[in-house]
Amino acid sequence: MIRLLAFCLLLTALSFSSAPAQNLLRDPDRAAVPTRPWVVDRTGLTAVPLPARGWCPTPELDGSGVVRLRVDSLDRRAYAAPRRDLQRFLSGVRFLVQQDCPQVQAIEVQGYAAGTRSFLGSLLREEGWTLQGAQLGNSGIRR
Repeated sequence: MIRLLAFCLLLTALSFSSAPAQNLLRDPDRAAVPTRPWVVDRTGLTAVPLPARGWCPTPELDGSGVVRLRVDSLDRRAYAAPRRDLQRFLSGVRFLVQQDCPQVQAIEVQGYAAGTRSFLGSLLREEGWTLQGAQLGNSGIRR
């Protein structure tokens, strides 16, 4: 009974805290919570750089040349092979990234479907910006 009461109090406290605080509790490794899509595709794919500010690695910030992106989709099929639509979408995103951040050498892609991490991949300059990655199993982490 006491555990149930403690659980209800915790849920009540979380329901009154702000949305960014709730997202930070669920995902402490993200430096920023994306507030809106940076790029939107007609197929429903969206992309936002992580963190939302300071995403372009600069030498002053000890930049490694790697840009992190969160890509969201309505369902997991967007990340299934052969991923032509995803590759096409990321080619457009890469173009925008290079316009603002010409020193980029690699783009790390974290793909989410309906809020669950479903794909991890990368695009490397030295490999001609071809998407490499893997779709995660059904036990993806809810973010």
